[in-house]
Amino acid sequence: MSNSFAKALHSDGPAPALAEKLNLYGRFVGAWTFDATRHLEDGQVLTGRGEVHFGWVLEGRAIQDVWILPARDAGPSPSLGKWTFYGTTLRVYDPGVDAWHIFWSDPRNQYYSRQLGRVEGDTIVQLGADGTGASVRWSFSRITGDSFRWLGERSYDDGATWRVEVEFLARRRQPLIRTVSTGTALLYQSRYPALPAGRVSMPSFDSLFNAFVTILVTIDPPGLAPLFLAVTRGMNREERNQVSVRASVIAFLVMALFAVAGASILSVFGITLPAFRVAGGFLLFFIAFEMVFERRQDRKEKIGDVAITRDMIHNIAAFPLAIPLIAGPGAISATVLLSSSFQGFSAQTALVGIIAICLVITYLVFVLSERIDRILGQTGRSILTRLLGVILAALAVQFVADGIKALMAT
Repeated sequence: MSNSFAKALHSDGPAPALAEKLNLYGRFVGAWTFDATRHLEDGQVLTGRGEVHFGWVLEGRAIQDVWILPARDAGPSPSLGKWTFYGTTLRVYDPGVDAWHIFWSDPRNQYYSRQLGRVEGDTIVQLGADGTGASVRWSFSRITGDSFRWLGERSYDDGATWRVEVEFLARRRQPLIRTVSTGTALLYQSRYPALPAGRVSMPSFDSLFNAFVTILVTIDPPGLAPLFLAVTRGMNREERNQVSVRASVIAFLVMALFAVAGASILSVFGITLPAFRVAGGFLLFFIAFEMVFERRQDRKEKIGDVAITRDMIHNIAAFPLAIPLIAGPGAISATVLLSSSFQGFSAQTALVGIIAICLVITYLVFVLSERIDRILGQTGRSILTRLLGVILAALAVQFVADGIKALMAT
């Protein structure tokens, strides 16, 4: 592209007269990476990583974006099969109808679509048709400062029923930093608070608290206290402190990995997040059932007894404390399920921070295990475990319900 053409096409920002309206798509300006999933009619699922770039064009009166799959730095992507594209969208706001004209062109695959885009609640919905004559519905949802979900649906009965074909989970490549120097720029950001100046939106307090409770309950620090004493019997206080530090660090690394890359790990095996949400919900419910009826404690004690006879003292921190007592199947499943709702750098950082807080609490429980065990006693531990089990059961049912709803939508 010549410098003269680039200067003629691109703009530094929105047209002042339309700045507020143009922010609907203007908040996406910048470079993004997305995880792509395509559901074929034969049940096959294709996955890969792509990139998208948004920018102001035509005197700031329009938005143009370029979508590329696979991403240019992704290398060979066998999981995509023959699914690739390199296309562009032109988005032009029309004050006369208070909507956006959307024009998608993909010369590589000779695929074109024209749509009309409007806001519906917190979602941007684009309705139109493509060259095959089918109705299409493309939408942006779960929009934060550095993440969004794009969904591609198709209908062959004039919109009576829709089938989800494509899902993109996008995250911004660099944190969003805006420089506000004029009243126009302030107006440009005023209508959509998801992107206030100089800030990146965070998950709500309810989402953060729900994640904290879920992870803390599945780890169950009070229930681990007597097990920690059992597997470290014969050690002095300093040795126990070393074991508790090492176990907490190992468990944190394992859970943080699944918090950040859980969806990618699932995609390698062709597992969708809704399917894992249902399976993980059932697993968490089973763990809750064991907690309520005190079967989980018996199983953990057996694991501890076996480990102390088979492993040297310096390995106890890794097994059985870090895995599977702290970062067990339940905690890992809960982490992956939560990661699907914590998209983007800021949200993932918050989730990793929650995991760190839960493991600091676990470490403190280990350090104070002798006192806690004496204070709670057998009756106190039994009551606390059952109470946490009931809470976990309710969270597990919600996971299953959300997963089934997502599966039915596809």
